[in-house]
Amino acid sequence: MTVLVPIGDFSRMTHLSVKALRFYHDQGLLEPARIDPSSGYRFYDPGQVPVAQVIRRFRDLDMPLDQVRAVLQASDVETRTKEIIAHLSSMETKLAELQIACPACGRCSRGPRPARRSNSARSRPHAPWPFGAR
Repeated sequence: MTVLVPIGDFSRMTHLSVKALRFYHDQGLLEPARIDPSSGYRFYDPGQVPVAQVIRRFRDLDMPLDQVRAVLQASDVETRTKEIIAHLSSMETKLAELQIACPACGRCSRGPRPARRSNSARSRPHAPWPFGAR
């Protein structure tokens, strides 16, 4: 028998809000394992945690939903890699634009800001790639 967890518990397991989980379900990115027909409550399989963590990581990097979907649905490593590289290129372009615009704001003349140490309670664990071979 498979143990299913309610959306609130799954939210805590994945560090995704309940609202985000509902949105990703509506967008077809992360379907619940079961939806109670009478109440509409969503239940997830703990085996879905790695997929949720991948979605969270890519969304934290501002990857558009269509690209996240393409990565998740990629049938082979090459296709998945192309999507990730496309997003990386987009991020590099945005960084270059910010570096050009930054001197205009005057903040860069003070030098780089010291790196902030993350609070271990706030840092997120790295999840293994849940989709087979890399």
